Amino acid sequence: MRKLRWLLLLGAVVLEAGCGLPDEYYLMPPRVSGQFALTSQNAQITGTNRSDDILIQFIGYELYYKFFAPNDPSSTYLQDQNYGGPNNTVSDLQQHGFQRVCLGPGPAPGGSPDRSPGYSSAPLINIQNIDSGNLAGGGYAINIIMNDLHPPAFISSSSGAALLSYFTYAPPPGTTPTTGMEIRRFVQEYPYIESGQFCAPFASNLNWQPTGLTPHNFDDITFGQVDIQALQPAWLSYVAGSGTIYIMMYAVSYGLSTQLNYQRSSPVYLGYTPIQVLN
Repeated sequence: MRKLRWLLLLGAVVLEAGCGLPDEYYLMPPRVSGQFALTSQNAQITGTNRSDDILIQFIGYELYYKFFAPNDPSSTYLQDQNYGGPNNTVSDLQQHGFQRVCLGPGPAPGGSPDRSPGYSSAPLINIQNIDSGNLAGGGYAINIIMNDLHPPAFISSSSGAALLSYFTYAPPPGTTPTTGMEIRRFVQEYPYIESGQFCAPFASNLNWQPTGLTPHNFDDITFGQVDIQALQPAWLSYVAGSGTIYIMMYAVSYGLSTQLNYQRSSPVYLGYTPIQVLN
């Protein structure tokens, strides 16, 4: 009888593999309740019940971004809007020029700031640290806000920049933000600002660095800034003329599997919006 049970189990496993059923692990992607737009620099993720997650403990969210200029003939921004959904992964984003959003300095309810690109305090938005009581229940709201002139008092930057990009966390019912952190580019900042100890901000040149100092926060590709290298010739023909650039974002859920492997969900599109980078 024991032998028969093992044979039946083996047959079930083979049948499952042959039918193309999903993997045993599953991490539900973020629920986006508001996207960036031409007239809005605010996107929103709404927390949901995590009952659909399979053998993965949800921890928080990661964001990925890419710059583009619409009038550049080589721009792929129309194609770049299509990497969301279950048939795509973070690898698809990275292969097409998207970079991970870094965590900036300041009060750290969610984790330590990223000291440099590639040495991340994952996940970027750490719900487990921010509000562990609502980790699995949902009902909260996360707003991602780009280049704000009037950030809330709980958002601060050691450089005192006039424009800040950040996320806020509002516990259930998701209407009143209580905490948040600054977000930054996947680029090392230059040594004359904050001793070069963090990632570079999304703020424009005028709103970030002392007058006359070079290289600028957003500068020519000869300085190796990975997130603007793909913009040439748009960097010269469009960005330098208008001073603005477009930023596109995706969000993914982040969790830890029962095998102690960190996992990311399929991406969800957050839209795109213009930001000022040159003055």
